[in-house]
Amino acid sequence: MSATYDVNQDIGEVLFTEEQIKSKIKEMGRAVAKDFVDKAPVVMPILKGGFTVAADLVRSLDPVPKGVIVEFVAASSYGAGTETSGTVKVSFDASVVKDRHVLLVDDLVDSGLTLSEVHRLVQEAGAASVK
Repeated sequence: MSATYDVNQDIGEVLFTEEQIKSKIKEMGRAVAKDFVDKAPVVMPILKGGFTVAADLVRSLDPVPKGVIVEFVAASSYGAGTETSGTVKVSFDASVVKDRHVLLVDDLVDSGLTLSEVHRLVQEAGAASVK
């Protein structure tokens, strides 16, 4: 007999409903599409958490900017723990971002260390812009 786990037992309070999140992502999709029209953006989810947010965002692009691609970046400052180590490990294909407009997507920002380091490295790789 297998035990079941109630995911709701760990939730203290709901800050935003599923519908509010979906609505905001659709709004963001329209704004991103407008900002990146004619720029053939590279949408870069920061793995692993940014994957789901980026997938929803890309599906919400309206209209879809011509030439948009998705390229993943692996980044971590946590290792096996739950607190940042202070050192960020980053891996991505730098050739993909050269002279391209890049949109970094993550699920949450804690200290900002990981996002700042990814932003810096993508700029150093020759991106035309990084948002």
